[in-house]
Amino acid sequence: EEDDDDVYERERPAQMVFDTEAMAFIHAGLASVVIPAWIDRPPVTLGEKTHGKLKADNWLVLFTIFFPSIIPELWFTVSS
Repeated sequence: EEDDDDVYERERPAQMVFDTEAMAFIHAGLASVVIPAWIDRPPVTLGEKTHGKLKADNWLVLFTIFFPSIIPELWFTVSS
């Protein structure tokens, strides 16, 4: 008998969190946010296969510097 706890199955297919328009807004924000020279800018093509996988420092910069300034503006633009 197979133990169900050892089997992982995705219950539903992965979904896009942001649509094409939102991703274009995020890409524009990544390119336009002014940051100090000592901070490495994450790939502007975020979400596309061309940039490859992000490293831990890219994730940190995205979630502490870029997303806090881009995402609220995106939400405000969408809700308006």
